[in-house]
Amino acid sequence: MKLFKIYFNGHWPVGAVAVVLAQGAGTARKYLRDELEKAGLDRDQDLQVEEIDMREAGAHILLDGDY
Repeated sequence: MKLFKIYFNGHWPVGAVAVVLAQGAGTARKYLRDELEKAGLDRDQDLQVEEIDMREAGAHILLDGDY
C-alpha cells in the first residue's frame, strides 16, 4: 500500500487536503472522489496527488493556515 496526500476544493475557499491509503494514485483518486460525492462536493474536480514516501521518517504539514 502507498500513502497519498490529495489537495482538493472543499466547502470553503481555504484549501483542503485528504490523506488516502491505496495501492496506487488512480485508486487513491477514486476513493477520494467517492468520499467527495458523499460529502456533497464536486467529485469531478481537479485533484493534486502527491505520494508520501513511507520509507523515510518525517512530518508532513498538510495545512498551516497560511492562505
